[in-house]
Amino acid sequence: RFKGSAHEVKVKVASRVVFGGFMLKKGELNTEFQIRWFLLVDEDECAVLRYYDGRNAVTRKLKGEIKISPQEVRSVRSYLHEDVVTGAKTPGVVINQAGRTWELLTKTAAESRMWVRSIVAQPGAAIPFPLNPLPPLPGSLPAEPDLLHRL
Repeated sequence: RFKGSAHEVKVKVASRVVFGGFMLKKGELNTEFQIRWFLLVDEDECAVLRYYDGRNAVTRKLKGEIKISPQEVRSVRSYLHEDVVTGAKTPGVVINQAGRTWELLTKTAAESRMWVRSIVAQPGAAIPFPLNPLPPLPGSLPAEPDLLHRL
């Protein structure tokens, strides 16, 4: 309330973006990997991992979100996705919820580990940090997925 006023003004503070970047997301119905722009956002109740159809803040459309809370998320870890056709291995992040497992592919193993660290470090997340998030890759990193390579 302002001094001398009977009116209340409520102000919503903008969410704080913690981390962001492109990842490939495996769909629940369409199981093909699609490129999405992800933002890990710290909100009042819990952190939220939002994904969009593009990076441009003006034109992008919200495609969905993953709530990062102990009630929603059971585990978060890095992993290697193996293409069943080519055998190529690509680093990624797996988020396990009661009703769904989210598979997100990154460009590098380091990026995968950064996403995991950022997600589990959120206040109120109460998600245990994986002890061995990603097995070491022999030699160099695997080839980047075509969709990520074009960015």
